[in-house]
Amino acid sequence: MLNTVLRAGMLLCGVSAAIFAATRSDANCLVSSPNERLSNFCMLERSDKAALSLRTVQVLDYRLKREGFSTGLGLKGRIKQTTFQPYLSPILKYSSNINGGNPEKPLVLGGNSFTGQPHLIKKKGVVIGAGIGTSGRSLYGRGKYFNMNIDASYAHSPAHHIGIATLSASASACASACACACACAKNYLKDLWHLDVCGSTQRTHKDITDQNSGHFSVSAVRLYTSAPFTHHHAAVGVKRYFANSYIQNQLTFGIETIHNSGLFSKISATLGEALENKLVTRKSLSGSLRMQAWGKPLTTSAGYSAAKGGKLFGVDWDEKTTSLNVTYQLFSSVTIGVGYTITDSTIDYYDVSEPNFKLRLTAIKL
Repeated sequence: MLNTVLRAGMLLCGVSAAIFAATRSDANCLVSSPNERLSNFCMLERSDKAALSLRTVQVLDYRLKREGFSTGLGLKGRIKQTTFQPYLSPILKYSSNINGGNPEKPLVLGGNSFTGQPHLIKKKGVVIGAGIGTSGRSLYGRGKYFNMNIDASYAHSPAHHIGIATLSASASACASACACACACAKNYLKDLWHLDVCGSTQRTHKDITDQNSGHFSVSAVRLYTSAPFTHHHAAVGVKRYFANSYIQNQLTFGIETIHNSGLFSKISATLGEALENKLVTRKSLSGSLRMQAWGKPLTTSAGYSAAKGGKLFGVDWDEKTTSLNVTYQLFSSVTIGVGYTITDSTIDYYDVSEPNFKLRLTAIKL
């Protein structure tokens, strides 16, 4: 990364009052990718092949300083070593199981049929609420920084008069975006290699259930360019996943790409260890494609997962789940999402086939 930074620094020679014409390919680096590290790498790589505007140089200088490269591209100005940003997040979405209840059908096992109690049946509907939290970053070395996020939220169902409370918090280091409460430390090593350490924890309380989950992971990350204007962020790692009743070790793989056409793609895979008499994820594969449609981001994603090893009253319990989702940014502060999920279980009681809907409102900075 250092050699690339120095090359980009050459752009400053002769740039005083003059402004170069920004290129469309340079803009793709920021518009296409939600991955900060990959976007910065993309801009640095393309700086050798196209003139940048003074404004773009200023933006890149600031973004490099936020990654722990204190001198950036050599422009004047320093940034704070530690920052925090509190926020308020409006919630408006459809939930297929507001109360953590059971399917509304009999459980059939080995010719025997069991009927659940009416008050334990799952409830569906729209929930409305808000979350409050804070995100932060602390720089602690060249190309090294620590991200954290803490969030608490409550979403209420007007139709059923019950709600969903979520609390998340953690600390650590990581290479991907954090949801709910997590903390990540990103560490630049050398020759575009990075080491990321991440951790997260989350508790979700519903009317019937109270679930806890979390993880701790270590990943090796490599940035590279495979073709002109095609840049990659590849990662391989190990994860320790914590659930209510088990702990599982996993291998994770992922690659994110900014393409020459301006598209952004992401592919992720997970392999999990088998656990006796526990229904756990053994393998999963997901992918997404992000593009610009009518000047706004449009993202299509699909996923597949296979869970095995479960037992219910001595009956084998395996599941396969497939999903498809599409999200589109209607306005700068409003994103709409629709999708469909199908779960095929060896125990028909747990089969699922249902749509989902979400309206995401941009968090309000406090």
